[in-house]
Amino acid sequence: MGVLTFILQNIVERPEVGLGRDIRLGDTFRGVAMFLPTVVLVCVLLILFPEIAARAAGTRCRP
Repeated sequence: MGVLTFILQNIVERPEVGLGRDIRLGDTFRGVAMFLPTVVLVCVLLILFPEIAARAAGTRCRP
């Protein structure tokens, strides 16, 4: 999530995107913070139920 936030920050620093406003990295992190619980939940689900990832990849989990 940190790498994606850094990329987003570089995008909004462009004058045509940020419209000349000063947008700091902290502002960007606060903006994406609401997505953090969802990312954590998905990670926990994939750890507890690895067959979800295996099914999405079209393979089977071995016991």
